[in-house]
Amino acid sequence: MSSPAASHSVSALRFPRRRHAAIVNARHIDLLRSGVKTIEMRLYRHRRLPYNRIRVGDVVFFKPVGGRVFGSANVVRIRQYDNLTPDDVRRIRRRYNHAVCAEPEYWAERLQARFAVLIWLDGFCNARRAPSVPRQYGSGWLILRSPAFRE
Repeated sequence: MSSPAASHSVSALRFPRRRHAAIVNARHIDLLRSGVKTIEMRLYRHRRLPYNRIRVGDVVFFKPVGGRVFGSANVVRIRQYDNLTPDDVRRIRRRYNHAVCAEPEYWAERLQARFAVLIWLDGFCNARRAPSVPRQYGSGWLILRSPAFRE
């Protein structure tokens, strides 16, 4: 497997915390809340967010497709890969799926992925005040720039 393109361990004190929104499958809500799912992973054929745009110390808000933000967690570790082969994707599955909690169909559909971002999470909390996340029309990740919260 190719070595990580970037394995971030940058101190969160050197940069302002970014806020991200991850659109997730509704089946993962309880897994995130219970702490079973501790890695959010994105596999892509082309480089897309959050590749190279997420750092340790950032916050990820989670929202199901068509739903409202239900919680957030802190980013404690990141690992990124590029130039993946199907065998690399299989190795990532064997090593991390216990914490990614992806269904077999997810892995089968992404065997041709060339890029991976694995995001270790800690401190999940249910959303009391959640940022407004605009409709994404197919994009599963965005960086939230506005600090405005809705009650």
